[in-house]
Amino acid sequence: AALALLTALWSSAHAGRGNQKSGLEEAGQWLEDRIRREIDITPERLALELGWLHRLVTIHGEPNGGAERVGLRRPDARPPTFGAYLALLRDKRDAALARAAASKAAAVRDQHDRAAPSPAPRPEHLPDIFAARFESWQDARDAFKTVRKRRKEKKQLKERLIDVTPVAAELRHLATDLACSLLHTDGMDNLIEHTGDLPTFWIAVADLTPRDGKRVPSRISFALPDGRAP
Repeated sequence: AALALLTALWSSAHAGRGNQKSGLEEAGQWLEDRIRREIDITPERLALELGWLHRLVTIHGEPNGGAERVGLRRPDARPPTFGAYLALLRDKRDAALARAAASKAAAVRDQHDRAAPSPAPRPEHLPDIFAARFESWQDARDAFKTVRKRRKEKKQLKERLIDVTPVAAELRHLATDLACSLLHTDGMDNLIEHTGDLPTFWIAVADLTPRDGKRVPSRISFALPDGRAP
């Protein structure tokens, strides 16, 4: 774009006097040579090197105090010594910039691929024992509230299955059918009076049995044999 501007200025009123013509010619030749030397130079870097170009549109006086008068401009039939192959140069430059951008994008992708660790394979089976929690603590609290109320009224407790899910996110796709039973899961009594944060507990795969379309543990534990909490 800068070279096209200089080419256009060659026949304009801004380059009608000798010193303007000379300066424009030197600037155009320098710019064309600069682009040829580094065809893929970025526009930002080139703009830094051409910060002085705005002076070309200012009419400067001659060193002798302006002896050269500004009169009627006569068309200069001599073509500029630069910009003869502007279209070809622009095509080559556009292609070079496109290659440079593609190369930079590929380098960024390669760096990202090298830096990003490969995801761990998803497990295919539940471990023998795993930490779990209620899928909805609100549903569990509502169920416990009903149990407390029926016990206070000395009424028989009714069965209810409360959905549970593994604490480890990578195991959840293997346990979408887990639930604890109010009547058939030992350890649930320990949670009926629980009013604090969402509790977690251990479930052993060996304790799971089918019930009403769910896999229900016969018991839940709040510590492993080694004393480790979930």
